[in-house]
Amino acid sequence: MALLGVVMSLWLVPDRRDEEGEAFDARGTVIVAILIVSLVIGLSGVTGQVAPAVTAATLIIALATALLYLRHHRRTEAPIIDLTLWAIPSFRLSMLSGTLIRCLFGAHAFLLPLWFQLAMGFEAAKTGVMLAAGTVGVLVSRLVGGPLIARSHPRSVSVGGGIVFALSLLGTAFLRADLPLPLFYLLIFGQGFGLAMLVIGPAAYVEVPAERMAAATGFYSTVQQLTLSLGVITGVWSLAAMRWLTHATPYDNRAYAGSMLLLALLAFGAVVLNRRFEPDAIVSLRPVRAARGA
Repeated sequence: MALLGVVMSLWLVPDRRDEEGEAFDARGTVIVAILIVSLVIGLSGVTGQVAPAVTAATLIIALATALLYLRHHRRTEAPIIDLTLWAIPSFRLSMLSGTLIRCLFGAHAFLLPLWFQLAMGFEAAKTGVMLAAGTVGVLVSRLVGGPLIARSHPRSVSVGGGIVFALSLLGTAFLRADLPLPLFYLLIFGQGFGLAMLVIGPAAYVEVPAERMAAATGFYSTVQQLTLSLGVITGVWSLAAMRWLTHATPYDNRAYAGSMLLLALLAFGAVVLNRRFEPDAIVSLRPVRAARGA
């Protein structure tokens, strides 16, 4: 699949480049790399997965490199991560909402297999089949997403998808092993469907000037890759917190159910963020055909 992606990129993507290329920010790249690695290791060790001394050291390194990058950013004409993009409202909201959504996705994808197998006693094959309902939900959202956006506003579709995702997470918190399997499939389907409808990734760029598009995509993709790890860390944190609050064992439903309740609350937070998008700014996300017919 990766090789096919390379071939299709060479075939379909136009070979366009700026006439005046900017100098590569090698120093900034090194600083950001150290920051990300130390941050992920430090955050993952908060729950005891890493030795306390290592956790403290990596978090101190992360803080130091963050301060160092801020200093570097002020002195560099073309930094690897342009923090001034944060002043653009659509970019800032999409970054906040997208980061939260991807963390929730990583957390719930981490928690559900553990819950179904350890606490509920389901076999791995049965768990895999149930979780495939989420993929079906994503595929269905791809079929109906375009027509929905054509008939409604992109922000309304996103908010509606967020509500479906949050309610599906909330319903999952009340699952038990003796409940009918179709209920499991329905809730997991709703999570995949709602999550796919919730994301408005292209909204990040609707207010970004063309000359800053490369910097914006670099910033966004860096944070996007970071949140893949932060999602699992979020799942570990929520599970550890619920086990501490309920004194539950790894085989107790209460810890997993509490984690799902927490994720549902955070999902409603993503809905609130998406409601703050300016309607006139993201209406351009509608299909061109719909815009002409309006």
